[in-house]
Amino acid sequence: MAKVTRDIIGSTLSINADFREDQGQRKCVVKLTDSDSGGTTRAGTAILKAIENQSSHPEYGCSAPLRRASAVQIGADTFSVTLEYYHERAKYGNPTQLFSMSPINSRVNLPTSTVYKRAYRAGFDDYQYTDSGLPNGDNLFPNGCSKDVALQFGRSWFQPAFTLVVYGKINAGLAQYLEPTLKSAGVVNQQSFWYGNLQFAANSLRFDSVNVDYVDEDPGVGGLYYYLQYRFVYCPGGFKTQVITENPSTGVAEVEEKFMSVGPQANFSTLFPGAGSQ
Repeated sequence: MAKVTRDIIGSTLSINADFREDQGQRKCVVKLTDSDSGGTTRAGTAILKAIENQSSHPEYGCSAPLRRASAVQIGADTFSVTLEYYHERAKYGNPTQLFSMSPINSRVNLPTSTVYKRAYRAGFDDYQYTDSGLPNGDNLFPNGCSKDVALQFGRSWFQPAFTLVVYGKINAGLAQYLEPTLKSAGVVNQQSFWYGNLQFAANSLRFDSVNVDYVDEDPGVGGLYYYLQYRFVYCPGGFKTQVITENPSTGVAEVEEKFMSVGPQANFSTLFPGAGSQ
């Protein structure tokens, strides 16, 4: 019968106020005998012997489940087995993190609109018009021209934007509430959206995708959860573009700022379960 010596030198244990941070590593030496045989390798048999009733860390107050077991043969019938206990939540970093935001540096991924005005006032290249987020200086087209002529002077304009990731968690029993979210890729916020004490103006957030991880948080009590990462594009100036209209009385082209055609809009406050939306 195998002899198992657990918690040898090198074993570690960490118990925390937030149980999701609990983790441990148990080092074991397993000595097999001829009677320890079965439909597996000797290393596999050593792992099974080391695990025996150890699917959760046995230390009182530690809730971490067994996530990984590995064996190294160190003698003819002797194996060093390592059992690693931790919560899947650990791979997301700080479990209290609400969201992260980073600038989009690639022009390929930046929101692009069409503009018909200059970014700088003619003759004053150090003065930029910034009231609306889009250039609002002099017209790029000749003054007094028609709409057909003005349309030929449109230019592409890259708008500053950020990738916003909002983190969430829901009980697996609430998974059906994710269906409206999964169908909403490309939707823009119709009203202002508050999250983490920050306010995002209407028409400034585009929901792109959600990453979903199904986690058995605590096998002993069946704590099944979905950990979520909602991904947005945040455009502080708003998803806007400029269009050409024509004054009906004079036939002269005029510039009007409008929302870009970026897809449907929705009320974000109820669309993201588990994310603490307001």
